[in-house]
Amino acid sequence: MKKKLLFFGVILMCLAVFVCSACGSQSDKYDSWHLNAMNVDKLWEYSKGDSQTIAFIDTGISDELREELKDRIVKCYNVIDKNDNVQDAHGHGTEMISAACGGFDGVCGIAPNSRIIVIKAVSDEGKTNNKYLYQALKFADENNATVVNISIGGYKTDESVVEQINAMTEKNITIVAAGGDYQNKDLLFPANQENVVSVEALTQKNELWEQSNRSDSSVVRMPGENIEVTTIFDGKSVKSTASGTSQAAAITSGYVALLRDYNKSADKAEIFECLRSLNTKSGGKVNYLAPFKK
Repeated sequence: MKKKLLFFGVILMCLAVFVCSACGSQSDKYDSWHLNAMNVDKLWEYSKGDSQTIAFIDTGISDELREELKDRIVKCYNVIDKNDNVQDAHGHGTEMISAACGGFDGVCGIAPNSRIIVIKAVSDEGKTNNKYLYQALKFADENNATVVNISIGGYKTDESVVEQINAMTEKNITIVAAGGDYQNKDLLFPANQENVVSVEALTQKNELWEQSNRSDSSVVRMPGENIEVTTIFDGKSVKSTASGTSQAAAITSGYVALLRDYNKSADKAEIFECLRSLNTKSGGKVNYLAPFKK
């Protein structure tokens, strides 16, 4: 099954979703390979993201996952309909929240104690625009988000969005965005902005995922292939796997929440430096614990 998001009228993130769980080897504790590769048990000895609030600008959240995470969800807003109905009939937003913060049936998020803001800015048909993105960013800003996940993007730059991102960066809010899944040498907007943590996707072999956009200006590469998530299939929330820079961005947002919680005085430059330090040669092993030991 293929899911597509539309942004500014163009096809954006195309991600494959397989209704099954990712299976690890017998020596792996977690089913999803990236959790073992990132050594999450050791990461969680440093932080679980307790002091951080991640805002997700996406298609919303499934009713089942909203119930599962109700004690951690602090705000919900639908910028399209101007209400608090953030029900997700598409699945993409549910996947991002589960990858970063946790799902159910064993789906683990990188930041299992972080608070959550759900902002529905993409329709159930996968459509959005820069107006909605701007309004979503404003809502995240006004409601004390410390990290903002944008697993969407497009080809048209919007100055109001750029100004809002820059203003939030001045307040030390970390903006994370997916680079895109089109094998291009240019990142999508807003990942292509200098104040945004732009994310490319890695395979299980720590190689660049073949469909990932790539750029010398990209900040970090994170696991993005066959990531275990909670998604929506036939109207029900299910355990599944998905691939893309969207998943890589969500994992990055969770990881940033751990960094910020561990070092509460960290500014943009320190966060960017920590993330860039994770980038290795293709196939090289990544030490995700290193930034916490400095």
